Amino acid sequence: MMSVYIANLAITVATSAILISFILTHDTMTKMPKYHAAGASLLLILCATCDFTGLFLNGNFPEYRVVHIIVRFIELSNAPIIPIVMLVSYFEGRKNLYKAFFLVATINALLAFISIFTGIMYYVTPDNVYHHGPIYFVYHLALLANSSFFVASVVRFNRMNQNRNILPLFLILLMVAVGLICDTMIPDWHFMWQDISMGMALFYIYYCSIIMHNNPLTGLLNRRSFALRTKYIKKPAVILFFDINKFKEINDTYGHNYSDK
Repeated sequence: MMSVYIANLAITVATSAILISFILTHDTMTKMPKYHAAGASLLLILCATCDFTGLFLNGNFPEYRVVHIIVRFIELSNAPIIPIVMLVSYFEGRKNLYKAFFLVATINALLAFISIFTGIMYYVTPDNVYHHGPIYFVYHLALLANSSFFVASVVRFNRMNQNRNILPLFLILLMVAVGLICDTMIPDWHFMWQDISMGMALFYIYYCSIIMHNNPLTGLLNRRSFALRTKYIKKPAVILFFDINKFKEINDTYGHNYSDK
């Protein structure tokens, strides 16, 4: 079984590394969102590595019990942060809501830290066996709450950008959801991080496919989208063009930043 876990970790790291390289080398995002998106993938690699280390140590090498406790803490405290980092990366605005859900992740991390000494969320016995504590459900609730907010933000983003093709998004979310459910119901499954890494990579492709058809300033469909959509008009229609006279003079006099306002 350990060979399967090694393969899962290798696929997770490889998928996340490829995604990071695409994010950092393409101009799809501005500087800070790029770093945030790459940071989300790095957090995922960290959690997956800690999960694998915990599996490797579980029931073995009692002398490394402290290491086992620490890697479990790192995984449980950082996992709910990943959806929030992705929110900051891909979607602007709603900062007050972001702070609220970051508070949820912070409370979860605090409880995980307290659990190192009390065992309320998780504990590792002297023979180095990992167990869930009485409030382990808080971790699942924090992860579910932040992930649900991310999904809601994706749906809102989809609607704001006039995207009608929601099937790819539905299939991506379904893939991740099925993987998480199977991972929860089957204790020895441990495909969660591999599943999430693939979902993050597919979402980046989906995100790029939307913004390439929208004007970043106005949020309206751009010329590329206009040209593609006119191909599918199958009944009589009227297309209205309009322009603003002498707008170039505003740009030349006050600059593009002023005219953008």
